[in-house]
Amino acid sequence: MNRVRTSSAWLWPLLAALVLLTSARPCEAAKPHLKKRKASGAEQPVAAEPVTRGDGSGHGVYLELLGAGGLYSVNYEYRLPTALALRLGFSWWEFCFLDCSEVITVPVSLTGFVGGRNSHLEFGAGVTWVATNESRVFLVPQLGYRYMQPTGGFLFRLMFTPLIDVSADVGIQPFFGISLGTAWR
Repeated sequence: MNRVRTSSAWLWPLLAALVLLTSARPCEAAKPHLKKRKASGAEQPVAAEPVTRGDGSGHGVYLELLGAGGLYSVNYEYRLPTALALRLGFSWWEFCFLDCSEVITVPVSLTGFVGGRNSHLEFGAGVTWVATNESRVFLVPQLGYRYMQPTGGFLFRLMFTPLIDVSADVGIQPFFGISLGTAWR
């Protein structure tokens, strides 16, 4: 009988923190002041542009179910000003078939995204290091959908992430992942 056990003692507080970060709104003091614009001789208040660093860079934290990390992974990404993102993740669980063994995965990738204001086509590639009784390395091409507002907030990804085993006789395993998290500048 296959059993997968994870230590959920640290997972639930992390999920709660992600939900709080995703739903957090800036306090009144952090909101930009209203600007005045002259239109036909009269001044009218206009909301200021969101405060950003101006270079397009940013950060994200998300939980990916399935995908490049295997069963799940907790990930941090840094978005570069050039519509590219560097990602580093981690997961740990115990897999039991006839005997039990710990599984540790570390996905690392570089992705790019193009598209509209909130919806993006995401593409890229990476590697995932998997440590059990033996270490294995997988190449992981990625193609999918990303929802992320330019100013940050809720982050959603749905990705096709086939795992290409380069440690043995090159085997390809089709795989999908779904990610939920938060992004900020």
